[in-house]
Amino acid sequence: MFIVLSPGDVFAGYKVLGVLGSGGMGTVYRVSHPRLGREEALKTITADHAVGDGDERFRREARAAAALHHPGIVTIHEFDVTDDVPWYTMTYLDGEDLANAAGRVSVAEAGEIITRVASALDYAHGRGVVHRDIKPANVIITRLPGGRVDGVVVVDFGIARDVTVPSDLTQPFSPVGSPPYMAPEVIRGEAAGAAADQYSLAVTAFQALTGHTPFSGSTGELLAAHTTAAPPSITRHRPDLAAADPVLRRALAKDPAQRYATCGDFATALSAALAAPSRDTLVPPAPVPPASIVPPASTPTPSALESEPPTPPRNRRRMAIAAATVVVVALAATITGVNHPRFSAAPIRGAALG
Repeated sequence: MFIVLSPGDVFAGYKVLGVLGSGGMGTVYRVSHPRLGREEALKTITADHAVGDGDERFRREARAAAALHHPGIVTIHEFDVTDDVPWYTMTYLDGEDLANAAGRVSVAEAGEIITRVASALDYAHGRGVVHRDIKPANVIITRLPGGRVDGVVVVDFGIARDVTVPSDLTQPFSPVGSPPYMAPEVIRGEAAGAAADQYSLAVTAFQALTGHTPFSGSTGELLAAHTTAAPPSITRHRPDLAAADPVLRRALAKDPAQRYATCGDFATALSAALAAPSRDTLVPPAPVPPASIVPPASTPTPSALESEPPTPPRNRRRMAIAAATVVVVALAATITGVNHPRFSAAPIRGAALG
C-alpha cells in the first residue's frame, strides 16, 4: 500500500510536521513523538518494495539496523508495519547532506568525512550488517559554530541487510541501491557484501572531491558502465589529486576481491594520498575514454561456425561485454526512483566522532 501524508496527519501515533524528502524507496517525514514530544524522522517504505514476505523481512532488517550503536550511524528508535506500510523512526539531524556539499568541501574535510563513514561501515560490517545504499545523500554532516566538521552520520540503514542470517524469504527490496553508486556484483545479481559498500563509498569519495560521479547517463548506461567500463581518472576534474587515482581505482575494481580488505583500509590509503606533499605538482595520466556500449553480434549459423577461423581473444572480450550489456539494460528496466533526497534535521551536538 502506498501512503501520502501531509502536515497535521497522524500516522502510527506520530504527528506529521513536514516532508523531508521522497525517493524510490519511500518518503521521509519530520514528526513529533506521541509521548516524548521530541522531533524525529519517520520513513515509510514504498509498497512496491514490500511484497511477498516483505513485512517479515523488513522487521528483520530493521531489527538488525536498530542494534547498531555507533556515533557515525543514525539511531533507529522504532519500526513496525501500519496499514500494510512498513515504517521506522530515527534521530532527526540538523545538518547538510554530502550530496549538497560535494565539490565544495576541502580536500582535508573530504578525507575526514570518508574516514568517519568508513569507520561506521566497518563497525556495521563487523556485526554482519551491510548498508547497501551508501551515497552522499545518506551522509549527514553537522558543523560547529566556527564551521569545522562536528558530526558525520550515515543514515538510511533501514534497508540494511543482516548477512549473518540465511535468507529463506523472498527479496522484496531487490535490487537495492542507487545506480550511480551500485557495485558491479550487485548489478549482476550477486548478494551485496562489505566490498559493495566500499565500492559505493569510493564513488561517494570521488563525488565529494570533484562534485561529479565517475559515471553519468541513463540508468541503463550507468549500470553498463559500472559493470564493463574502467573507472575514469579523478584528474579529469582535479589534476592536483593524481596521487588519489590508484587508490580510487582499486576501491572501484570490478572484482570485489581486488578491493581493499576493509573500508577503513581504503580511507587510510585515500587520506594518505590526499595529504601527499607533491599532489599539487603531479602530472595527471592520460584521460580514460568514456565507456561505449558495444551492440551484441548476431548469432552465427552452424555452417558459419565451421568455416570461420577461431575468434581472436580481443573479439571474444568484446562479445562478452556486449552480452553483459544486454543483461544490464534488462535489469535497468526494473529499477526506479534512483535518487533518495536527504532527510536531515535535529542536533547531534556532543557526538564526538573519531
